[in-house]
Amino acid sequence: MVKEFQAWQYKQYGLHALFEGNVKTALLYFNKALKLDPSLVEVIYNRGNLYSILKMSDKAISDYDLAIRLDPQHYKAYICRGITYLDQKQNAEAAIADFTKAIEVESNKIQAHVNRANAYSYLNDYRAALKDLSTAIDIAPDRSDSYLNRGYIWVRTGDYRAAVADFSQAIALNPDFAIAYLNRGNAYKKLAQTQAALNDYAAVIHLDKTNPKNVVAAYIYRGEILESFGELAAAFSEYNRAIELCPDEHFLQHKRGALLSQFGQLSSALEHYNIAISRDRKCMYCYADRAWVRKNLGDISGAIADWSQVIKQNPENVLAYIERGELYFQSNRLRAAKADYTKAILLEPDEPHFYVVRAEVNLALNYLVAALKDCDRAIEIAPDFARANFIRNLVKLRSNKIGTAVSNANRSATLLKAEGNLEK
Repeated sequence: MVKEFQAWQYKQYGLHALFEGNVKTALLYFNKALKLDPSLVEVIYNRGNLYSILKMSDKAISDYDLAIRLDPQHYKAYICRGITYLDQKQNAEAAIADFTKAIEVESNKIQAHVNRANAYSYLNDYRAALKDLSTAIDIAPDRSDSYLNRGYIWVRTGDYRAAVADFSQAIALNPDFAIAYLNRGNAYKKLAQTQAALNDYAAVIHLDKTNPKNVVAAYIYRGEILESFGELAAAFSEYNRAIELCPDEHFLQHKRGALLSQFGQLSSALEHYNIAISRDRKCMYCYADRAWVRKNLGDISGAIADWSQVIKQNPENVLAYIERGELYFQSNRLRAAKADYTKAILLEPDEPHFYVVRAEVNLALNYLVAALKDCDRAIEIAPDFARANFIRNLVKLRSNKIGTAVSNANRSATLLKAEGNLEK
């Protein structure tokens, strides 16, 4: 009897420590309680929750397993084990099985339906996810988070009007629900209802005092809308506010750099791209945009280095090979240019432009047969490709095939004139 009382006391101490957020203290008391009485199901279950908080998923699952063996009707253990499977093991199938069992035990518990919806969403089974969330709403129609979650699923299916309706219902139930405003703003944005989107983003900025990331997102989305309207100065102001809140976010520095590029302030843009890359060495789009700025500032070597970084991270990025090849060509590094254009052709063999740029390199290298072959292939893919016809004439002239070149000149001239390229 004394042992049972002591075990009960340790359990209470542990629950209090858990409530206070003292995880290690709670774990100590739970272990003491179980040493005195190994059959305390609630202690085992709560210790599993502690292990889950500590990201010790194997130990958490082991405790949930034991709790379920001792009490097969413990629906909370099924739910928590399912959450652990989904969050830490990425095992959606096992999670669904656990949530389903929890629903069998307690069919009116919305937590199991909401979590099973998340698991179905993880597997892209949106129909099943919507069904579970609708059931959760039927059980408890006053829960704003259920409408929010169903709104997320509608967004994934592309039904933005249904998403707006659910986010609006979430807001009606909880007028201070900042994340619902943020997501409704995004849905309005998809529907091209820009003023409604701007209003919702403003509500997030006004309401959300505890989560700066939501406010930063609202500033960014407002900036993107203003930028799409050509209001660059206003967009720049929004991005600056976002940076004030999260100065270490590389993508914000990138956005400011991109906007400065549009203003034509390339040196300032370069500074921000440098900051962005210093904070994320694997940011491919940062390297790509910095390459463009460096090229326009005359730093060809720097631009080549940046495209090389893009290729290092994604060896199948066709644009990077074409852009780097052009820079090699400008630098008279003809063989390097040809190698890049060849790689682009291997990746996209049906793009006529790639054969033409390689033909120009072959022409510069005086590889006339190879140049002619590239032009012929480009024209085979796109018979009216004016540039391909023009380069082929140059190759034939260089090959002293004057008669053939002249006979094709009229066609080249007609195609170039149609493109408005009167100088050539």
